[in-house]
Amino acid sequence: MPKRCGQCKVEMPDDAMFCLNCEQTLTKRQAKMLPVKKTPEAPTRIDLLRLSHEYPLVIVFHKSKSVNYPIALSFAKLCTSYAEITLEGAVVNCVAAKPDPSDYSSAAAIIRLAMEWKGTLVMSHGKVLPNRTISSILGIIDCYQDACSCGNYRANCFGVYEAPFDAYNYSSAKRIRYLFPCKRLRADSCSVHIHINTALPIPMSEQIFACGLSHGYTICPCFHPDEFRIVDEGTAKNADYPLSAESIIG
Repeated sequence: MPKRCGQCKVEMPDDAMFCLNCEQTLTKRQAKMLPVKKTPEAPTRIDLLRLSHEYPLVIVFHKSKSVNYPIALSFAKLCTSYAEITLEGAVVNCVAAKPDPSDYSSAAAIIRLAMEWKGTLVMSHGKVLPNRTISSILGIIDCYQDACSCGNYRANCFGVYEAPFDAYNYSSAKRIRYLFPCKRLRADSCSVHIHINTALPIPMSEQIFACGLSHGYTICPCFHPDEFRIVDEGTAKNADYPLSAESIIG
């Protein structure tokens, strides 16, 4: 057990024969033994699946020798929910980010710093996300931060288009303009052919939600598929030119 100097009361190692503080030489009889104070052990279990359903983003990263580890750890401790757990002697950091600008900023910083480290995981909706989805999520978080900087998030998110999806799905004799509630998702649908089929007997809002879910868009608090609607019919010289602010934003 640790012991304390009988003269200045400073705690000393068990094998010390003199006090470094007052230089008093000690004998075992002079030294006063102290009870061992046990530090509470870190939890060894945490339900990551449950967390990933309760929070949009869960990040797990190990202690690393990287010079960026202290920075990643400081961002982790800024998040609403942070825990350090010990698994088989290894220190593991777990972060659960709630959907707000502060937590998402910290989460994005951690992902960018720790993504290449061994053992780093990003989870959402009970799934471990692949790297391609994680890259997309970083862009979605950046877009969400832009939306939060706007007076009305719809100014950043909404767009009006003649063809709401990629050209492979669009066929209509009429010139119809649609309000699409996520310009970023529509851009993805045009570049990687995310297929939302107008012929399916499923509401467009539900198809947009399913499409957004598979590509990480549901982590965004501004993602509202139910805002999809037809805004006008007839000819339009420029399909990307918006209607009045009142008719689109309300």
